[in-house]
Amino acid sequence: MRSGITPLRIALATLGTAAFAGAAWQVARHDTALGTPHGADRLIAQIDADPALAPDEPALAREMLRTRPIDGRAYRVLAQHADTPAQRDALLAAAVATAPRDALARGLAAERALLLEDFDAALEHVDALMRTAPESRTAVLATLLPHLAVPAIRDAFLKRLAFDPPWRDALARALPDAAVPADGALALLDAQAKQLTPSDAELRARIAVLERSGDYAAARAAWVAAQSTNPQGSTTTAHVYDGGFEAPHTEGGYGWRLNPPPGIGVAITAHDAHAGQGALAIRFDGRPVALGGIQQTLALPAGRYTFEAVSTNNVDTARPFEWQLACSAADGAAVAVMRAALPAQAEWQRSQATFDIAPACPQQTLRLVHRTRNIAERAVRGTLVVDGIRIIPMP
Repeated sequence: MRSGITPLRIALATLGTAAFAGAAWQVARHDTALGTPHGADRLIAQIDADPALAPDEPALAREMLRTRPIDGRAYRVLAQHADTPAQRDALLAAAVATAPRDALARGLAAERALLLEDFDAALEHVDALMRTAPESRTAVLATLLPHLAVPAIRDAFLKRLAFDPPWRDALARALPDAAVPADGALALLDAQAKQLTPSDAELRARIAVLERSGDYAAARAAWVAAQSTNPQGSTTTAHVYDGGFEAPHTEGGYGWRLNPPPGIGVAITAHDAHAGQGALAIRFDGRPVALGGIQQTLALPAGRYTFEAVSTNNVDTARPFEWQLACSAADGAAVAVMRAALPAQAEWQRSQATFDIAPACPQQTLRLVHRTRNIAERAVRGTLVVDGIRIIPMP
């Protein structure tokens, strides 16, 4: 059944030749360059050396068939020079049947099926093309994925994905691209998850697509759900991931980023824990470097919150350490939302602050800083230990 989506057909007609036939021609040219071709191989190498059609190609193709009557590559060449669509379709069918691994035949067949809006047939050829010619995947996916808003295209992809093809992760890596509609990408990932357990690449794709669409809360929830080990305490996990430093460290995502500069060391230690099995120890060796790289990305909904944390401060400094929460603005600037100073005592002390998150601030960053004013104030020694970091919604 034809869907009658004229703009889609125009787009595929424009892009199809470049993505399918063009990518497949590169593959064919590479393959025929291996060794010295003879007979039919020599003739097809001569034909495929230039992607432009030449008037002598049909005669060369018929010469190929005289020596090798079931050479599908010859049928593919004849299809490109066919006088009518019916002749082209019949010759392409013969080409695919007798040379199923010919990248150009598959590319041309996929292009033709797309123009007819026979998406199941198109994806059958696309599947074969991307299996036999992995180098074609980027161009082919870049052509198809911008049209994922069309349910029939998603359904055709799902039928091929059900067989766990080798290009599955390449598809997932392409989904976050800005040209791919977020709703279509998420619909494909949702349906795919019902067929097969999501791969790591698909989990990352879901998070990236959600972030691109501005749904940071859903992106964070997907990231937390994907962690193999979640820390104890639903309150801690709800808004700050592993605020008690109980789980194995996971770098990036919505977990802790622990990348301080040289001269400052960090370690998760059970010996110094305030409660539970872990705490974060930050050690300064006297070098004049600014504290940075200890932070976590958050996705707090709009509302009022209380921040809490505990710490022990055995660092020889007169300047305060401080937890800071900033809104990640659309232009990349950080807008301060909350500051909570750490007490200067060597015993466990609590830091606390109340703050508001506006609806225009869907993503935030929590970071630990040392409020120094010059290089001399950065040259400190000692150990700071932090634990029990929580953000609690207020009624």
